[in-house]
Amino acid sequence: MVCRKIDDEMVLVPIVSEVAEMKVIYTLNEVASFIWENVDKSNTFEEIVKTVVDNFDTDEQTAVKDINDFFKELLEKKV
Repeated sequence: MVCRKIDDEMVLVPIVSEVAEMKVIYTLNEVASFIWENVDKSNTFEEIVKTVVDNFDTDEQTAVKDINDFFKELLEKKV
């Protein structure tokens, strides 16, 4: 998976051996981009929750749910 920031959007592009295998490109919203960037920094789940709460207008319970949903979606799409 290659991640690139283009303008204000974060884009995830699967690495494939042939162009014909490239079926999808993922565009992340602002919060998902923030989570992705913090996962890359090897932060713990709790640290990511705290930084989401500190940087966005949300509470801890909502942040936990949103982060879990984001990770679940990534796993379902095998990202």
